[in-house]
Amino acid sequence: MIPVVFIPSPPLLLPSLNPHPLAIHDRLRDVVLEACKALTSAEEVVVIGGPSVGQRPDHTGYPTGVTLYPPDLPGCEDRFQGRPPGEGAELPLSLTVGRWALRAAGHPPEGSLTLALAAGSPAEIRTGLQSTDQVRLGPRSALLVVGDGTAGRHEKAPLHVVAGAAELDDRLAMMLADADLGGIMRLPTELDIEFGLDGRSAWQAAAVLLAQSGAAVRSARLLDYSDPHHVAYFVARWDAELPV
Repeated sequence: MIPVVFIPSPPLLLPSLNPHPLAIHDRLRDVVLEACKALTSAEEVVVIGGPSVGQRPDHTGYPTGVTLYPPDLPGCEDRFQGRPPGEGAELPLSLTVGRWALRAAGHPPEGSLTLALAAGSPAEIRTGLQSTDQVRLGPRSALLVVGDGTAGRHEKAPLHVVAGAAELDDRLAMMLADADLGGIMRLPTELDIEFGLDGRSAWQAAAVLLAQSGAAVRSARLLDYSDPHHVAYFVARWDAELPV
């Protein structure tokens, strides 16, 4: 069985940015780290992140497809957004949060990590995954998927109020709770900008990666669905079985 964990990417999870968290932040951090414990014994963890469009709705700097990052690149703990490769690169926010969550949950520093940023349409993501042999799932792998829901649930949200944002988040929560790979793959790219939907590309990359490996999801649970800062955060756990 391959454990698959979905977590959000709010900067408030990082202790360097939020050393004195409120109770709501402590709770979210606890749920994320508890979920990530399921990944810590894997020989290799594949971390797939989204481009943080909810934090930077105007950001278009990342190439489409799948971009690999070395695990030892510096994170962006002092900023909210990393830079693409070739521009004095640092890890994007989603991959910074994913790497931190794994280590904080107990994954050993010497453990194997593959860090990949997914951006673009489902077809571009599929082509990107097919073009590299470095992002694969095997019998001793685990998958961590990092991305947020919509960023338009409230006037204080990054996109303020976007009609239909809360309803879309409810649908997304059901997709993660039911491991609805078809529904995830049908999410259009336009949602990224319209709703600040950060997780769409990462979730679709996970669906493609599971399909490419022939894995079947045997169980799925939604562990948390909250919006402490009017951005939807999901924590979910799937267990996928590889063919014999």
